[in-house]
Amino acid sequence: MKTQNSDRLLRLMDGTLTAFEEEAVRREMASSPELRGEYERLSTMRDILRVSVEEDARNALQPFFTERLLRKLKPTGSTMESDFLASLSALFRPVIAAGLVIIVALLAYNVMTVSYEADQSATEVALGLPPVTLATAYDLDLGTR
Repeated sequence: MKTQNSDRLLRLMDGTLTAFEEEAVRREMASSPELRGEYERLSTMRDILRVSVEEDARNALQPFFTERLLRKLKPTGSTMESDFLASLSALFRPVIAAGLVIIVALLAYNVMTVSYEADQSATEVALGLPPVTLATAYDLDLGTR
């Protein structure tokens, strides 16, 4: 009998009883203090459960502990990736400058020391390459060994 009463009381809280059934349960609750106590107990348990579920849902949507900790520890306005890229560019700046100086020096050397031929392009002269013609390609004899 208690299980049937609990079921009807829960359905009353959910609003799934018909109007006739709801009126019958309310009349029964008015005449039975035990049934009113059961209704109050179920109502209290339902409220506690609802609050607990809502709190768990809020906490479940929070970032993981490590992410929250790292977010608090990370200085604002600076990210680890941008710091890494800044230090990397500072490290390679002298290497890039030295490479450019070497390239310019080699180009200048080739331009100064190469004898000019009429059919050479500016690129061939700057890089010290022989003129590309059918005769020079045949003279290279690349694949006949």
